[in-house]
Amino acid sequence: MSKINVLFLCIDDKKNDEEPSYFFNEIGDGIVLERVVETFNPIKSEANFRFVVSSFQEKKLIETIFPKDEVVQIAPKTKGSAVSALLGSATLKKDEELLIVSVNEILNIDIQKVVSNFRKLSSDSGVISFDSLSPKYSHILLKDSKKIQGFFQYKVVSELATAGLFYFRTVEDFIDSASSFLLKGTSLNGYFYVGTVINEYILQNKVVNRFHIERKSYIPLKSTLDFINTNVNRNEGL
Repeated sequence: MSKINVLFLCIDDKKNDEEPSYFFNEIGDGIVLERVVETFNPIKSEANFRFVVSSFQEKKLIETIFPKDEVVQIAPKTKGSAVSALLGSATLKKDEELLIVSVNEILNIDIQKVVSNFRKLSSDSGVISFDSLSPKYSHILLKDSKKIQGFFQYKVVSELATAGLFYFRTVEDFIDSASSFLLKGTSLNGYFYVGTVINEYILQNKVVNRFHIERKSYIPLKSTLDFINTNVNRNEGL
């Protein structure tokens, strides 16, 4: 049976390499990375989990926490998540599905339902959306209230914000589209993001769909305040 690859991008642009990355921070009764991975455990039997890191110390630590999964070390300080994802997915089987996951957020969703929905719609790619007008999130613009017209990194063009989880029907299509996107040099302040690869799919007339979730199902961990609020909510029984 063909596997679905779950690529966890454990990349932190911290200035001090001696400090532990944010995804090792405690949250509730565990650490952030454990909570992120929990969402994907329901598809573990059909999945290949791969963690992408940029330091040897973090590679060894994640290997200790998840001894049965793959950990790939790439060069530090790449030019954005699209580059990190390309490096991390290069040796995956090209005809298998791919989920690319940011570890700076927690999704309380039924991942089996999400994947099944994208498959049912014969999606070449898919995004997770939720309602928000905050500029700290990326957004999508719809055409005729249905078809995704464009993905906008950290730009409010609608009330539909996006989570850092992206579905791709095949590893090969992602690599081809991401490579094409990089060659065009379309960056944001010199950085290339996984989300904006979606625009390359749209230009190629590929099928891009979205799965909408409730705002409360998305827990961002992008700042110290996010961590404080999340821990308070968990203590209240979130």
